[in-house]
Amino acid sequence: MNKEEFESCYNRHFDFVYRLSFTYVKNPADAEDVAQETFVRLYRQEGEFASEEHVRRWLLRVAINLSKDHLRSRWNQKRQEFDENMPEEVFGWQENQKEIWQEVAALPEKYRLVLYLYYYEGYSVREIGQILRCSTSAVKMRLKRGREKLRESLEPGVVGF
Repeated sequence: MNKEEFESCYNRHFDFVYRLSFTYVKNPADAEDVAQETFVRLYRQEGEFASEEHVRRWLLRVAINLSKDHLRSRWNQKRQEFDENMPEEVFGWQENQKEIWQEVAALPEKYRLVLYLYYYEGYSVREIGQILRCSTSAVKMRLKRGREKLRESLEPGVVGF
């Protein structure tokens, strides 16, 4: 990948990788670190990608792995958060969307990630299964259970899943 291709890819996909990382690490600075490291690995990646979607999925998988590594790191386990609220500038949402996202972010990782990929990034159940390396029935069940948990936590009438 030459410099121009990399810059173009970076400009197209940085926001996506940053938002995905943020769903895991829940801290803007850490999410930026994970996103930057993801693109460093892309720059060093040898080999060709079959399509734009292949690049996007590769970035998604690397960002997920780096986010999980970050959460398991000794540094992260010893650290204490000052503010766990999501800054509005991360997604640029309105106030009611922020409330819903905070409830989604409070869900366990396996539900949070599937809901994020399905509703916020627009991936199909089959594509999510391929990305997360699990069956489509597992993805469907996680979506169902995630929605149920959201229904329990949200006030009636806030959102209709």
